[in-house]
Parts: sequence; C-alpha cells; structure tokens
Amino acid sequence: MAVVCDGMGGLAMGGESARIAAVAFMESWGTQGDGQTIPAALEQAAVYANSAVAALAASHEVPGQTGTTLVGIHASAEGLHWISVGDSGLFLLHDGHIKQLNTMHVYGRVLDARWKRGQITEKEAQSDPQRDAITSYIGGTEIREIDASTDPVALFPGDRVVLASDGLFNTLSIQDIARYTRRKSPSLAKLLIRAALAAGDERQDNVTVCVIEVKE
Repeated sequence: MAVVCDGMGGLAMGGESARIAAVAFMESWGTQGDGQTIPAALEQAAVYANSAVAALAASHEVPGQTGTTLVGIHASAEGLHWISVGDSGLFLLHDGHIKQLNTMHVYGRVLDARWKRGQITEKEAQSDPQRDAITSYIGGTEIREIDASTDPVALFPGDRVVLASDGLFNTLSIQDIARYTRRKSPSLAKLLIRAALAAGDERQDNVTVCVIEVKE
C-alpha cells in the first residue's frame, strides 16, 4: 500500500487535510471486509478519507473550505490496483518506458472536450487561466469524480511505480522523470525531489514523491 495526498493551495489547512486524508485512507484499508474486492476497498478508503477531511473542516467551522488530492495503490502478486482523486500523478516505468496511469481531474479536460466539439478554439482552451483548476478533490460533501483501476495492472521485476504531487511533473517533463527513475539508487524518491528543486522554477510547488520498486 502507498498513498500520496497534496493539500490544495488557496484553501484552509491544506497540509493538515493531506495528512488526515493519508492516515484515514490507510486506516480504512485495515477494516477491509471478507470477500471485498480490492477496487471496492480502495474506493471505501477514499470515501472514508473524504469524510475525515470534511469532519476536520466542520470542526474548524470552515465547511467546504478544505481539500486535498489523493492517489493510492495496492500492489501484490496479482498486480497493481489504484485510485485517484484530484491532480496528483501515478506513473509506471516498465522496460525503461514510462506512462501515466491515472487521469487528472482538472478543468483543462473540460476545455479540451469543448475544443474538440468546436465550441472554443484550441488557443482558448490552452490559455484559459482556470485550466489547472481541480474539479474533484477529497474533502467535500461527496467526491465528484474518482478515477480507478478495474482490473489489476501486471507488474514485472524491475518495474517502478511513482506516486507524486504536481510539484514534480509540473516541473520535470515525463521524459526527465523516466530518466531519473531508471537509475539505480537507494532512494529514487529523493533523487526525483532534488531534480525538481534543482530546476529552480520560481513557481515551484511543494513536491512529494513515493517510488515502489518491484524486486520479484
């Protein structure tokens, strides 16, 4: 099991929301019922995390004003199951090639769909100032949108799974992430974080990374 949560900027208690969501997600996994499928247990954990963050907001009298992203995985011999809410990323490096497994819940998806339908121009879609706005998150009255695996993704020796906040992939290209993740290092997560910070981006967002390496 692994989970990364990134508190939403501009809302109250982002850091605390992220910590509470991560803890609640893992706690819920420990209550998995007999016969419950892994996808169902992951969704239950995300809903539980959502309730925990909403309760935090209510206790501080700021309902609807806290939020965090969440990306969580369960890896076993059966393969990789995952769940995602918000704009944190999940990447799989296999045979030296990297691909993103989850879909971002951002307004840019809505804009791109409108562009493809001919409702707006490509320039309008790409330049909209709200393009990166999150459209689903942990902490509301309900989770508007969940992206999750239905079937397990096969894992092989040498594969690496990267969970990261947007502070990583908004700074490094996916090719750079792949290049660093291919390396032999006792701490690939720290290597990726250092690479992001070394880029010196004045708009650098906080960056959290978790790397799972398949040994056998």
